[in-house]
Formats: sequence, C-alpha cells, structure tokens
Amino acid sequence: MAGLSKRHLVCVESDLPEGSHRIVTAGATEVGVYNVRGQLYALTNVCPHAGAPLCLGRVSGTTSAGLPYAREWVLDGQVLLCPWHGWEFDMATGRPVADYPGAQPVQRWQVSVEDGSVWIERMRRDALPVAADQAEARDGEGVWL
Repeated sequence: MAGLSKRHLVCVESDLPEGSHRIVTAGATEVGVYNVRGQLYALTNVCPHAGAPLCLGRVSGTTSAGLPYAREWVLDGQVLLCPWHGWEFDMATGRPVADYPGAQPVQRWQVSVEDGSVWIERMRRDALPVAADQAEARDGEGVWL
C-alpha cells in the first residue's frame, strides 16, 4: 500500500470488543488500539506534550461551547485523556481537542481487519491530512516519530 509501512498483528477481532482497547508493541513503538462503537482507532502510546503513556489515560468525551454560557457534550467515547496532565486528543484525528500551547497531534496508525484479525500499520505523512501551518515531528522517511 502506498504511504504505509510494515503491518503488525494486534489480535483476533473478537478479542477487541466494543468499548475495549489494548496496548501492543509494533517494532519499537507501543500503540493503543481502541474499539469505539465498532470503529477501530490506533494511536502511539506517547503524549506529544510531555511523553506520558497516553494510552493509560481514560476514554471520554468533551464539551464544546455553544450559545453563550451553554456547553454541549461532544465526541462521546472518542476522546483520550492524557493521564499526566489531562490533555484531550480526538482518537479519530489524533489532534488535540483544545488549543493547548505548542500542542502537536498524536501519531495515528492505520487499522484494518482481515480474515478476523486486527492489523495496524504506521501512517506516513503523505497518507495524513495535515494543516499547512502545522509541523509534526517526523523521521527522514516521512514517518511520524
């Protein structure tokens, strides 16, 4: 597949029921793989803020400002909270939910299910939607660090 590197087996699909997650090792990287209402997400287990084991944080939602003095609950079950400082990351995009100073997105991984097995692959920069004004840490081959 263009834009992706080596695949790593996570588990059989039945071992990752809705609402669960597991942390696996892919090469030298730990990755949290989540099943959110049947949608699978995979994120590197490192908070870009201070290096915390991000996937040890809890999964929740967050609030969004609506009308003045009104708050709305959004992204229910799709927000990963850093266990150290509480920074929130949208699991679907890897992006921080709030405008934290100097915030960077969490590296996402491509997740696929084939013949009942869950696989992950590291996403390369040419496979990622990135805002033009946002710089991410990458190695010399275009892979997020």
